[in-house]
Amino acid sequence: MNLGQTPDFWWSWMAPMLWQGTLIMVVVATVDRLLARWVWPQVRLTLWLLVLLKLVLPPTTVSPVALPQVRELAAIPADMTEVASSTPWLFAVWATVATALGGFAVLRTRRARRRLDALSRVHVPEWVRAAMDVQAERLGLRRTPEIRVSNATQTPAVVGAFRPCIVLPEAMLTGHRNDVELALLHELAHIKRGDLFVNLLLLILHVVYWFHPMVWWMRRRIGSLNELCCDATVARVLDNTGAYRATLLRGASRLLEPEHCDGIALTGGGNIIQRLDWLQRDTWKWAPLRRLFNSTVAIAMVAFVLPMATPSDESSSVHVLAPPPSEELIDTARSQLERAARGERTGCI
Repeated sequence: MNLGQTPDFWWSWMAPMLWQGTLIMVVVATVDRLLARWVWPQVRLTLWLLVLLKLVLPPTTVSPVALPQVRELAAIPADMTEVASSTPWLFAVWATVATALGGFAVLRTRRARRRLDALSRVHVPEWVRAAMDVQAERLGLRRTPEIRVSNATQTPAVVGAFRPCIVLPEAMLTGHRNDVELALLHELAHIKRGDLFVNLLLLILHVVYWFHPMVWWMRRRIGSLNELCCDATVARVLDNTGAYRATLLRGASRLLEPEHCDGIALTGGGNIIQRLDWLQRDTWKWAPLRRLFNSTVAIAMVAFVLPMATPSDESSSVHVLAPPPSEELIDTARSQLERAARGERTGCI
């Protein structure tokens, strides 16, 4: 494929993906809303992670066991395929905005890394480092991340997918030590679960599908579910979640103050009520059943729902034979062969 074919290749991907992606997002969002109070957050998060998989898979992915009803719903409207003349202009607009968003994300990441490097000069008490080592051992983490202390934030946070770093607010070190330990456990659980890599993939897909409004909404939804699932990981290693719930409430109370309304990490962006509600349920005691149900849902979605393309004639095992030539075509070919033979016998070319 040369550069001149890039807009056509881009449209052959984006046109079906726009329709297929919208369909799967609407279905998952509906199921998530209906089952929000009854299904484990881990299962709901798996459904949204499968949406991410759908946005990465080629739109021509087929499956012999995919539901035909899904294929019919995902069929591309005819008017979406009749924009070949506008494809170069659409590609130019998409590439311009995607490049701008990607460049902004890179600059913001480099700026955050420089801030973290500046925070390295702030002394971190030894008891904080010792507490992090203890919490990392409880989660089974082999390597502990870097740790920084900042007076510019009011809630703990963890940043960096490949070089994770936990940032603690300086004011938190003068409060309850138990809050610091549980906050470290929460942020380490994000690393253990791989949430930072999910956030990185979400950022990339956000840049690629910037024109899709549901991708923007999906990014916030997955962030909220990550917090619920992270709480479940913390609750699994604690004997009692009462102290952890108290830590969440104290963190939320600090954010109610006008000068502290910038923090979103520990309280999950305002879903504190939902998080406290799930922490009161002993859902972590049903881990084997949840894993079985989660795996069943994932396999069913991958096999029956995510492949939305209709099998083409080339991929079909049934081959259509070409119709036999007509008598007129046979007579014409015979006469041409006879004239060619006479010319060969007379030495003509």
